[in-house]
Amino acid sequence: MNVIFIGENRPVYCSLTAATGQIVPVSGTFALYMDGVLQTGYPVATSGNDSSGETVRWWYVLNTTTILPGDYTAVFTVQMSETDGISRTIELPVELSIQLPAPLD
Repeated sequence: MNVIFIGENRPVYCSLTAATGQIVPVSGTFALYMDGVLQTGYPVATSGNDSSGETVRWWYVLNTTTILPGDYTAVFTVQMSETDGISRTIELPVELSIQLPAPLD
């Protein structure tokens, strides 16, 4: 599980590896769920992705200043094609824990 502290702007990543050949990313969205409920303001476009390759990453820079602490599931819905010429849409979940920052002593 990825841990992010409230107040941080951090990228959240997902990755996909081709069974054979290479992946060519087309587009992607990022959605944030808590207890199965889609959070307000989502889904949104991903912040970026790698260019084509055997393994490709998508990411979204998550601003946690307005997010409540708790456990979330981020779901990347990515559109891509592979060198076999078939276009695919795949959902990739990522578990997140949004936490309060540790108090300063």
